Amino acid sequence: MLIEFERHNVSLLTLSSVKYDIMDTLHKEIDVIHGPLEDAAIIQITKLVNIYGE
Repeated sequence: MLIEFERHNVSLLTLSSVKYDIMDTLHKEIDVIHGPLEDAAIIQITKLVNIYGE
């Protein structure tokens, strides 16, 4: 699972907390990406899930 944050001011503590909370819930390893990703990025996001905000 990859998570893309659109805000530029997400702290490392928030990133870590989100990662481990989701890993504990899903019982799966995940990666967290602080983005947004550039159009030329190798990783392509195919499903978006809003966690914070609108």
